[in-house]
Amino acid sequence: MKGLILGMGRRDKESREKALVVLNEAVDLNDGFVGLQAAVLNASGLIKYQTAGNSIDILKSGAEDLNAAFRLNIYIGDARSCFQQMRNIGLIHSKLSRLEGKPELLEKAIQEFRRG
Repeated sequence: MKGLILGMGRRDKESREKALVVLNEAVDLNDGFVGLQAAVLNASGLIKYQTAGNSIDILKSGAEDLNAAFRLNIYIGDARSCFQQMRNIGLIHSKLSRLEGKPELLEKAIQEFRRG
């Protein structure tokens, strides 16, 4: 919760960077608690999306976190969370499509929205 509050509740860059450190530590500590690990990865992906600006590397890292959270939520059968991750991955791929000039990423985003 601390990482999510720092990352989403505060607007300064320092708080968001600290949030990502807290969330990465939480993922390492919660090995075996699948639902909690998925929630932490989801929060990390959202924070990266919000802080990325036009950084392609940060956006891709956020998509990786959300994809990992999606897979964990499929494993435990949390359909609502799967929808959220597909929506958020779609948002990232939409932005990456614009930044990288790759229309195929926009098509991928549309597929992810439909899948969600």
